This record gives sequence, C-alpha cells and structure tokens, in this order.
Amino acid sequence: TGSIVASFGVKYNADDNFIYIYSSGTNKISFDVEVSDSRGGEDIDVFVGHEQVSSFGKLPATLPEDAKKGWSGTAFTNDGTGFTIKVGGDNETSDDYKTSFDASTMPHQLKKQFDGTQVYFVLEQSPWLSRTVGDIDSNPFPSFTDFEINDIFFHRNRLGFLSDENVIFSESGGFYNLFVTTTLTILDSEPIDVAVSNNQVSILRHAIPFNESLLIFSDLQQFKVSAGELLTPTTVSIDVATNFETDTTAKPVPAGRYVYFPFTRGNFSGVREYFLDISTETSDAQEVTAHVPEYIEGNILQLATSSNEEILLALGDTDRKSIYVYKYFWSGAEKLQSSWSKWTFDADVLSMSILGSDVFLLFKRGSSLFLEKLTLSTDPASAVMDDNQSIHLDRRVELKTGGTTSLPYTDNTAQYILETGKIIASTDVATQLAAGKSVFAGIPFTFKYRVSEQVHKQNDITVEIARLQIRNMSFNFSDSGFFEVIVSPLPTSSRSSRTNTFSGVTIGTTQLNKQTLQNGTFRVPILSKSDNVTIEIQNAKHLPCRFQSAEYEGFLVVRSPRS
Repeated sequence: TGSIVASFGVKYNADDNFIYIYSSGTNKISFDVEVSDSRGGEDIDVFVGHEQVSSFGKLPATLPEDAKKGWSGTAFTNDGTGFTIKVGGDNETSDDYKTSFDASTMPHQLKKQFDGTQVYFVLEQSPWLSRTVGDIDSNPFPSFTDFEINDIFFHRNRLGFLSDENVIFSESGGFYNLFVTTTLTILDSEPIDVAVSNNQVSILRHAIPFNESLLIFSDLQQFKVSAGELLTPTTVSIDVATNFETDTTAKPVPAGRYVYFPFTRGNFSGVREYFLDISTETSDAQEVTAHVPEYIEGNILQLATSSNEEILLALGDTDRKSIYVYKYFWSGAEKLQSSWSKWTFDADVLSMSILGSDVFLLFKRGSSLFLEKLTLSTDPASAVMDDNQSIHLDRRVELKTGGTTSLPYTDNTAQYILETGKIIASTDVATQLAAGKSVFAGIPFTFKYRVSEQVHKQNDITVEIARLQIRNMSFNFSDSGFFEVIVSPLPTSSRSSRTNTFSGVTIGTTQLNKQTLQNGTFRVPILSKSDNVTIEIQNAKHLPCRFQSAEYEGFLVVRSPRS
C-alpha cells in the first residue's frame, strides 16, 4: 500500500579522516553500517549513535563539528542532542563509565521562593556535581548507589546520608559534591564513606546530632560517630554506644540533654530516654514508660518534642485520633514529674510537629486535610477576655470585624463565647461583631484526669500491710471557672458514683453574665478504701481549671506482720 522513504546525508572533509552519515529526512530512521578494509578492520571502524562500545580505547580521539551538534530534521543545531555513544564496562563487574548521578533518582530539595507578594515553596532536583578526576576505582560513586538512602542529615558542615551499613558525608562545605577533588592525596575536606564495624548486621536507620557527636540508630544497637577537632576521612570513627532494641519506624527526637526513641513490647510500645552520664562518661537509656507498660497501643509512627515545654508527643498506628503525651519536669538532676496522658481528637492525625510552644497538627476529615495549631504556653485568648481567662474549645477561631466573621467549617455543636465569658447564640454573633466585640467560636471537648491510687509509704517504700481508708480529699486550684470531681467506688461495694461540682459562682461576689476565675480549695468526701475507689476530675465546659496539688485525710490501720 505504500513505502517509507528516508533520505540520508553524507559529510566528508579531506582534512578529516571521517565520513559522517546521517538520516536527513523528517522521518529519521535508525540504520546499520558495516565497514571493512584490506587489513581486516585495523584501519577502519564504525560508530553508531546511542549504541555501545566496550571501552574508552574504542572511542575516536575527535569528532567532526557537525557530529557534536544535533540534527533538527533540516539542519545541524547546538541543541544539546549531539552524537552520543555509551561506553560499557567490564563484563565481570557490569560497571559503566559514568561520571554523574541521575538527579531524578537522587534526593530533591524544597526551596523557599518569594515573588514580592507571597512566599511559596518549589520542589526541584538538586545540583549534584559530577566526577572530574579519577575513575571507578580511584574515585568511586558513594556506597548508597546500589542501596536505598534511609536518612539525610547535616553534621559539622557536611551533608550526610545513611544507607545499608554505611555513613556517607559530602565534601566539607560542598553539600552537592560526593567525589574527591584529587586522587593524588587525601584532603581533610574530602567526602567520607565509612561502614560500621560490628559482628551483627546493622542496617542504619536514623542519625541524630547529639552532644557534639552523631548518634546513629539501627534496629538493635546505637552507634556514635566521633572525630577529633576536625571531621576528616582519616579521623572519623564509628563505635557501638549502647545495645537497645529500637522500633525504627519513628525517628528518634532530641530534647536538651536527652534523645527519646521508641521500642515495642508485644502489642504495645514503650519509650526510652537516652542520655550521657557525665560522671562515668558512658551512655544509657532509661525507660520512661515503665510505670505504664500497656498504655501506648500498637507501634509508634512519629515522635515530637519541645525542651521549652518539657513535653514529648507520640503518634501511634492503632488509634490515629489520639496523641500520647509525656510531661516531665526536671529540678536539677532530679526528675519530679514523669506523667503520661493523651489528647483525643475528632479526626485522624496524619502528622505533627512542634515549633517553639506551638504544636502543628495535620488532620484528615473525610477527603479534606486541615492544618491546625495547638498552643502549649499562654493562651492568646487571655489577652482578649475580660478576666484574662483562656477559652477551652477545639478548632477554635476568633471572630471579629475586619477578620474572620464566621466559622470556616460546619459543626452543629459549636459554641460562641463573648469577651465576658458568656455563651451566646450563633444568631447574636453578627450583633456583637458590629459592636466591636470579639467572639471565640469552637467545639466543646471534655477534659478528664484520674487521680492515682493513694498508698501509704515509709522511707519512699510502699507499706503493703496497711489499710488506708480515705475520708475526704482537698484539691487546691487556681484561675478556675468550672470542674467536677466524680467519686466512683468499685462495683463490688454496691455504692453508686457521686459528682461534686465547682461551678465558679460565689454568692455575693459573682456578677450575672460575667464569668470570673477563682482560687481556693475544693473539698470532696471520699469515704472509701484507697484501692476500692476511682477519683476523676472532669470539665466539659469552655472555662479553664488548674490544679496545684491535692491532699487527703483518712484513717491508717497497720496490721502487724507474722513473725
């Protein structure tokens, strides 16, 4: 029915020893060429573009100028698509004579841009440098070429990588150079590629700069990368620091003098606190979940911490609507607080991060994503409210004229709080905004705290042969507007639970339609054996509640032990 017609061109110059044959038509096609001479091919050779030769020795010393250009279909142009020949490697090693990385498979960089009106980010390939000296033996590619990169970090003015059992550092100050600049000597600034020395297989997962060194985590061990005054190829060393099993799904996080990392215990997870004992110059890791071994369900996916607020957050894979919270307090060398609790939300938590005293949370509700902020320090609402009180509402928004005037989401349970602390109807919001008032809107949530079981101790040791009957308990509170104390005897006692309410309203001092915060002591009757009752504090309102301490009064009967 027809045929394909292709035209060919021939370039020849008497001063050159080349004959250049090319497909010159618009329908360029590939073709084969065979050559021979009277000396069995010693004086002639053929090179076909994009095909392979076995070694550099098979390449021509020079090329015609036209061959260095690209063919546009009608003429030769400098469009960067010139004559290309692939050089194959040794048949035993299958190495190619490559000198550069494929940037599309290398780590990319996220760069901040500014167009004069707004800030935005651009994800682009990184400008990795090519090898300029040596060959595959004297200047090889970094060891991660044939493996996955598990972590990327910065340490001592070098860009670092973890891959398999190796730690790789870029050139000092040259983050995109992973090749040596000379093969004649070893410079202090040259890249570093070193493997851990260990009897066990240790796949390196995470790297954390810590205490002037680099702490590296594998599944079973922790390593320390150290050097002298300078980090160089001749001074770097990797030593085993500790041997603790680690769940490397979540990246460890540093906080001050400590590094926190997770581990698994059956169907639950725990957290260890890694530190350097200055007195003995040894490393250790104490478990901070020893008193709640079955509290964090499943595996930990992510950790986040703030040394300013002395808080650690853990996101698990079982309950994605909750974040486990570890609150600690150090006084000198003594830890006075080590408590675990959790925040429960109305949506799945995809990721979290702490910046200063603000927690940023990425939620998924249906098919939509929401980025929300939780403030750990002083509530910004206290600067607006009449009594400098905080407003406890979830997904809270400040509504005001000239700013946001309505909720950016839909929820039938949303409450609207005036500057005085009074709850108003949604239909009254427009009137208050027109009067120059601010209104806080959000979704109510319930705060709960369960008091630990009270025990009798002597010299910090629990007395097991004593019966403790609690008569009442007093809660010392400050800047509180409302809370309830629920006393629930165990079902075996055949007694029902009782709710004791602090309303924040005092006769003769409280004004109508205006909420004031109070300080004082709230006394609650318990009338139960200490191990036969549950005591909880609950607050489902927008008003704050803060507790300084709690005291109990009761009867202690010590039974004499048998001799």
